[in-house]
Amino acid sequence: MSEVFVAVQSAAQASTRREHLDGREYLVVPAVAIVEGVLNHHLVQRDEIAAYVEAWNGRPFVVRHPQKDGQYISANSPGVLQQSGIGFLFNSRMDDDRLRCELWLDVAKAQTLGGDALTVLQRFEANQPTELSTGYFCDVEPISGYHKNKFYEGVQRNLRPDHIAALPDEVGACSWRDGCGAPRVNSEQMFTVNQSHDGVMLAFYLRSEDAQALALTDVPEGVKALPASELHVTLAYAGTVDEQYTTMAELLEMAADFTRYEVVVAAQVIGSGKFLNAESGKDAHFAIVQSEQLYQFRDRLCEWLRYEIPVERRHTYLPHITLAYGPPGTEVPLNIVEREVIFESLAVSWGDTTIVFPLQGQIRETDMATNEQEKAKVTTKANERDGAAPTKQPETSPEQPPVTNTNRAQAQPPATNTQAEKVAQPPAIPAEVVELAGLVKELGGVAGVKEAIQSIQVNARRMRDDLVGRLTANRQCAFTQEQLQVMPLDHLEALERSLRPADYSGRSGVTANAFTDDDDWEDYVPPSAEAAKQ
Repeated sequence: MSEVFVAVQSAAQASTRREHLDGREYLVVPAVAIVEGVLNHHLVQRDEIAAYVEAWNGRPFVVRHPQKDGQYISANSPGVLQQSGIGFLFNSRMDDDRLRCELWLDVAKAQTLGGDALTVLQRFEANQPTELSTGYFCDVEPISGYHKNKFYEGVQRNLRPDHIAALPDEVGACSWRDGCGAPRVNSEQMFTVNQSHDGVMLAFYLRSEDAQALALTDVPEGVKALPASELHVTLAYAGTVDEQYTTMAELLEMAADFTRYEVVVAAQVIGSGKFLNAESGKDAHFAIVQSEQLYQFRDRLCEWLRYEIPVERRHTYLPHITLAYGPPGTEVPLNIVEREVIFESLAVSWGDTTIVFPLQGQIRETDMATNEQEKAKVTTKANERDGAAPTKQPETSPEQPPVTNTNRAQAQPPATNTQAEKVAQPPAIPAEVVELAGLVKELGGVAGVKEAIQSIQVNARRMRDDLVGRLTANRQCAFTQEQLQVMPLDHLEALERSLRPADYSGRSGVTANAFTDDDDWEDYVPPSAEAAKQ
């Protein structure tokens, strides 16, 4: 049984009242702190909540959970109380399966602190819902099971209260709509603090500029957006640390050997989608990443590691970047803009430790700028060819006037026969170009080629629509129609084949053989109906 510190998010709203204690004015707000249920994959039972009800009285009420060096800490210290303490909890009691209490908010202290503290006070005074989060220590017993159709992998025991925090701009997992909060309080989803991550994963983390461009900053209530630093493309998830039959050192050594001969990977963000995360019960909203180079990289990686970690490869792989989690059915405007992303290193996460192995090669900023200039040149030529107005060219430097035909005539004497013989001949046309021109002519010229391409595109669209229709109608397919529409055609075909029921038509039945005197096997011939009657 392990000890962890837990924070259970919730929300608050209800009728308030004014009280005085030791000469100070308090705004008293009713709240719900904890509700029996599965919180952060752990089961919190009513009996465990009820065992320490009185211990909640007198606990600090603070603005946000106190942290030190990125880790959540207890709020019971002079420094924390001075900087973020705005009151206390009193009158705790059990009400069926939930712990109710009152938040006593120090009016003068909140006004003095200002900022978030003042915002919390103003919301309580206006009876507006406010998200809260309950912090407590507990022991976790490693027992798994289901509670109200929710899976849990541990049971919390011996809850020891520490504090309740107000979250002025966040949404609790057990939100106000779920029956939690203040002036009321509690949360259906809890997050564990000081509990180590125990997964093993290999991934591409995004470069800072790419991550900042994709990270969500404005999401609806109840949706949690992932910070830019956590955005990544999972290449292989191998389960928990305890499930590994290799060591961390061995896996890191293999990753180092693998990346020694691998180059940077370029990919394109092409759209967005969502799926229901069965483990958390929430919708995962993600950006779709497309890159043949990425698929090939992952195939080589999985093959390289096949004897070391149990990589799941039974299902079709869809590279994506999870951007946010939210309640099922919640619409999240992602507004994904197609852009190129570059993956420069392979990250290996083993529990709380992440080691990064750089890939070979690096795209310089000057090279990226040159690529943009080349794209602009191609666009300009295409516009001129199609009759569009040519892109304005940069003005010529005054120190170097443009050379006109007249200038060229004045600067160079007429060429003599000898000089003309020295003029370079035009380069020979490559054989491939000549062959291509012949094929275009056989197809009826440019118009014929266009017609052939259009026919291929129409057939491909029909094939895609047919596959998407069959997959959407198949209850075993976990992808939505929107997600299927952006998959490559060969992936759709592979997915459709994997979900197709076995077809035994046309296959031979059971054949029995008899051993003869000449040491040869002969096919068994069943007796005829007439022989059976005899």
